[in-house]
Amino acid sequence: MKISVNKIQIIRPESNPKKSSLNLNVDWHVDFMEKSRSSMEYSCFIKTSPEYPIDFKINGIVGSENLKEENKIESKDLKDLNTILPGIIFDNSLNIMLNLINLTKDVNISINRSNQYLKDSLAKKNSIKSNYTKINPCLNY
Repeated sequence: MKISVNKIQIIRPESNPKKSSLNLNVDWHVDFMEKSRSSMEYSCFIKTSPEYPIDFKINGIVGSENLKEENKIESKDLKDLNTILPGIIFDNSLNIMLNLINLTKDVNISINRSNQYLKDSLAKKNSIKSNYTKINPCLNY
């Protein structure tokens, strides 16, 4: 089974919490919509407590060769999969959310003449070139 992420939305407070540890109460749910016999779209919604309010949404696709016939899954087993799958998607979504929060926090950087980036940029001041690299946006789990 393949779980991919297509869209991420995060709304977080402008300021970071002052505490070094923070207990977040989390409300979450996952909605599914069957796209074909081999895939379903999902939306995972996460909302945290008022202490540090975050609204997070992630959309993606769950796919396999045939969701209902993979490994001869019977309807009882499919119900078990529908019970387990939201938890798996929530765990992955929560990890992505926490990584995004860490990436978007305030970072203090001191710039001085010894910084390699500053030296490189001053040397290339008059010869700026654009190099574009194609990045594959699909994440697979």
